[in-house]
Amino acid sequence: MKISVSFTLLLLLGSVPASESVECQRTSPPDIYAALREMTASLVQLKADMRFLQSQGVFTAPVRGAYNFQWWVGAFGNNGWGSGSWLVKNADQLFMAYEQQAAGFMSSSKGMTLLLEVGDIVFIRLQANTAVFDDPGHHNTFSGHLLFPM
Repeated sequence: MKISVSFTLLLLLGSVPASESVECQRTSPPDIYAALREMTASLVQLKADMRFLQSQGVFTAPVRGAYNFQWWVGAFGNNGWGSGSWLVKNADQLFMAYEQQAAGFMSSSKGMTLLLEVGDIVFIRLQANTAVFDDPGHHNTFSGHLLFPM
């Protein structure tokens, strides 16, 4: 009985032409170490780009999305001028933070959310005939972050 079953199986396998046989080939798993090396290199480049952008005081949108920005300006009042600055997107002045008083330290701040396209630039521009004061306490700041990509 054993021999007849084996012989029948052998006959069945031999009757299938090679063109109709299906072979299962396993694909090798992706090289996880290569993927990690690539991601590490990308992260290092992004960090270098961020350091460069932070040193310039100008933000360039890396991805399309909604970004939130805040800025603060301060100065000592002297009846002559105020303290003011504009949030600028590309070449357009969008919103101003402004304060004026006769004496003492004055400050103003603003925040807004913008939809930016890849490559849009955002920065702060000092208003004409205004002043800012800064020292190691960093009274004038500009910050922002990506809320979500779109």
